[in-house]
Amino acid sequence: MGYRVAVVGAGKMGLPLAAQFAGHDWHVVAVAVQQAVVDAINEGRSHVGEEPGLAELVQSAHIAGRLRATTDAAAAAAESDVVVLIVPVMLDDAQQPDYRFMDAAVDSIAPGVHA
Repeated sequence: MGYRVAVVGAGKMGLPLAAQFAGHDWHVVAVAVQQAVVDAINEGRSHVGEEPGLAELVQSAHIAGRLRATTDAAAAAAESDVVVLIVPVMLDDAQQPDYRFMDAAVDSIAPGVHA
């Protein structure tokens, strides 16, 4: 297939999504803000322990060369055909959406977004 996707947000929802893309022959770059998360993914390890089967998916995708990670969201977006943002939108004290993580993610990919 050869499609490339950047999954921005490699947490408990983003990493399983990235692993599913990789399992369907997409080349995936997971974007995380924590270097320890990037290091784990680049070693073929899942940092998300509570998702059954995820460790195996991450390991096999890594071994196949279809999953890697970075903290450089702009570079990930620039090399990808598709960019998926999967970051938390929390509620503030007034029960209103707090978009700061989403806003930061959008700002981080903006320099790399292309047609």
